[in-house]
Amino acid sequence: MASGGIRINLSGSLPLGLYRLTSSELERGSLVAVCPELSNPAVRVARERGYLEPVWFTCDGGMAALLKQILALPGDWVDVSPDGIRVNGREIENSARLAVDGAGRPLPPLPVSGEVPAGHVWLFSGHAPESFDSRYFGPVSHAAIRGTATPIWNRSH
Repeated sequence: MASGGIRINLSGSLPLGLYRLTSSELERGSLVAVCPELSNPAVRVARERGYLEPVWFTCDGGMAALLKQILALPGDWVDVSPDGIRVNGREIENSARLAVDGAGRPLPPLPVSGEVPAGHVWLFSGHAPESFDSRYFGPVSHAAIRGTATPIWNRSH
């Protein structure tokens, strides 16, 4: 996992602000910067539709790293439905998926429910219902994580 530096968050997925990236152990609840995996079909759709905009700090493919919270770790069971997700049987508040994007286009199909595989995490942002996270693209490899993020300054909505 790469680390170091400052990340400016301008998206609605988390409060606007400055975040310091470091290399820390990945834990449930950790905030991480992640480069979306271009091999994932949902990420490709998001890139084509402009959900993932380029900024100063980019990942492969010219996309910005996403800031998301780790919701589930390897071995956790994630149940996915359009109405929301459950982790190890616990319902996650504000986790319902949107059926269509802001332009009325259908969003990628639901990821498959199941156990989070070794070397992966499940990401979520309960800050905004339209957040593009694992509800749309499924679990993410540890290799895609660029660092853990700690707020230096942010403005809550």
